[in-house]
Amino acid sequence: MKTMKATSLFAVIFIFLQSSVPLQAQDTRPHLAIFKDGIALPDGITIDAQGRVLAHSEAFSRTEALQFDTHGTFLDQVIFGDGVFEKTRFIGSRFSYDPFLNLVIMLTPAGDLFQIHPDGLQIAQPVISIPTEAVSANQVYDINTGQIVSLEFTLDTVLRYGDLALFRPGTLPEQLTLMVTGTAERLPQPPVPFVMDMTLDPLSGIIAAQLVLTSSAASFAVESRTRGVAANAHGIGLTTLPISDPVNPSGTKEVAVAFAVYTAPETTDLLPQPMILFNGLDITSDGMASDQAGHFYAASGDRGSSACEPNRSGALMVMPVDANGLPLGTAPSANAVPAVPAPLGILDPLACFPIATTMDDIVSSRDVAVSPVDQSIVLTVNNQDLVLVLSQP
Repeated sequence: MKTMKATSLFAVIFIFLQSSVPLQAQDTRPHLAIFKDGIALPDGITIDAQGRVLAHSEAFSRTEALQFDTHGTFLDQVIFGDGVFEKTRFIGSRFSYDPFLNLVIMLTPAGDLFQIHPDGLQIAQPVISIPTEAVSANQVYDINTGQIVSLEFTLDTVLRYGDLALFRPGTLPEQLTLMVTGTAERLPQPPVPFVMDMTLDPLSGIIAAQLVLTSSAASFAVESRTRGVAANAHGIGLTTLPISDPVNPSGTKEVAVAFAVYTAPETTDLLPQPMILFNGLDITSDGMASDQAGHFYAASGDRGSSACEPNRSGALMVMPVDANGLPLGTAPSANAVPAVPAPLGILDPLACFPIATTMDDIVSSRDVAVSPVDQSIVLTVNNQDLVLVLSQP
């Protein structure tokens, strides 16, 4: 791997945030390097049980899934959407790796699900599409108002999908759940963001889907924007959604939202309803991931986040959790200590790794993945044709 120089665009700046006050950078900094360069517009990314990295690339006339070993050496590729017009179906596709079946699930913005065998990159058949009629939009929690609402899908409603996270309960590993983000778009209304809970039978292709989160603070300012989502091994999910800005009621801001994906029958529901985190700090996400201990990571996209100081685009946000999988600072675990091992030595509720070196630089981080082999973190930087790797100090 190529070590990054301090004079390059991607300098390491490590800033902690506790509540809303930025702290000084810690002395021991994680190692930031270029995992792979020259990948055309990389977007979705995941890592399989052997540590092989699979990245989605938007090449000139097609999109591809490119596979690399743990050192960034090219292994294999599979082509999607060969042709300038056909490739548009796949731009923005995201991955999630299923260790139970040793499969990578790829989700396209149009709602097509591809199952890819990481050994040889073989595409399993059939390709499964998410039918709009299979999506229930009743009894959805509106994070902006704290109310349960119902959404109406009409014939002219277009569902556009974004990130996906896979969850299997430890005691019921055969029970597969996918958490999917997206927007419901119907002119002249602004796009309505949502998080969807979807059960999928890979063999029969049967899908049942329920919207679980939305926000009435939808705005044309973030038209067609989808968000990241992650689900950790404890059954806690994380995403970002817009809410009305209390400082500017006519505007909105993005906040981190934790929610329950699964509660085991014999345990207490630690998160009975979705919760806004970090005192409502502005946090954006294009893609998210969690590690084996349950800690969360978010690629903040080209807009960055004002939770980072200075406010630079492309930042990687790191959000440790406690032993129950709840993000630090979440009631009733406000005084809890991080689960071990703490990610990258972080002991505070929120950490920010800005990628851009100045406020004028635009860095479009798109997706993030954590290696199950060594817990290193890979991050796609779309407009720089780069995949970065962040490893333990």
